[in-house]
Amino acid sequence: MKRLALSIFARLLLAQAVWNAQRMQNIGFLWTVMPFLKKIYPDTENLKKACLRNLEFFNTHPYFSGIFAGILIHWEKKNHELVSKVKVSYGGPMAALGTQMFWSTLRPLAGITAILAAFAGAGPMASAVIFLVTYNAVSLPLRYIFVERAAVVGLDFFYVLKRANPGKIIWYMQLAGVAAASASVYFYYSNFPTDSWLMEHAFAAIVAATLLMHVFMKKISGLKIFYAVVAISVACAVLLGGGR
Repeated sequence: MKRLALSIFARLLLAQAVWNAQRMQNIGFLWTVMPFLKKIYPDTENLKKACLRNLEFFNTHPYFSGIFAGILIHWEKKNHELVSKVKVSYGGPMAALGTQMFWSTLRPLAGITAILAAFAGAGPMASAVIFLVTYNAVSLPLRYIFVERAAVVGLDFFYVLKRANPGKIIWYMQLAGVAAASASVYFYYSNFPTDSWLMEHAFAAIVAATLLMHVFMKKISGLKIFYAVVAISVACAVLLGGGR
C-alpha cells in the first residue's frame, strides 16, 4: 500500500499539467490513479470503463486531490458509484479549505519566514531557499499523508480531518504569521534607529494591538492584520521621525 501511495503522490505533483475549462482536473486525476486502476483491472474492457468514469468533472484544491485518490483506492472495487458522489460532493468544500490553509496561511507564513531570514543576514538566494524549504516541509508530507491515510480509512478520513480541527490550526498559523510579520517590521526599523522614545513605544503598541485584535476578533484574517501592521508602522515612522 505504501508503495502505491508513494507512486500516486509522485504523480500528484504533475496532476495540474493538464487542465480544461469543461471538466477541470479530470485528466490529471485519472493520470494520478492510473497505476491503481491498471492493477485492479487487468482486462482492457473494465479498465476502459473505469477510465471513462474517472474522466467526469472533478475540481478541488490540488493539495487535497490526494484524499480523493486515496478514497478511490479504498472504494473503487466495493462501490465505484460512491467514489463519484464523493468527488462531486466534497470537491468544492475541500477546495475552499485548501485555499485557506495553504494559499492564504502557509504561503504567507513561509514568505515572512524568508523575510526574517533576510533581515537576519541571509542573502537573496538563501532567503528564497528558506521560503521553499519552509513551505514544502509542511505541504509535501501532508500531501503524501492524505493519500496514504485516505486509502486506508476511506470516507472516515473526513471525520479524522474534522476531529483535527483545521480551522483552529489555521488560526494558530495565522497568529504565528502576525507575530512573525511584527518581528520583520521591527527588524526593518531597527536598521534605521531613532532617538524618539515615542516612536519606540508607538511601535510596541501597534504590535500588541494587532496581536490582541487577532486573538479576540477571529474573523479578521492574519494576512490583513499583517498589512495593517506594516502600513501603520510605516505611517508612524514617517510622522514620528523614524529613519536617519
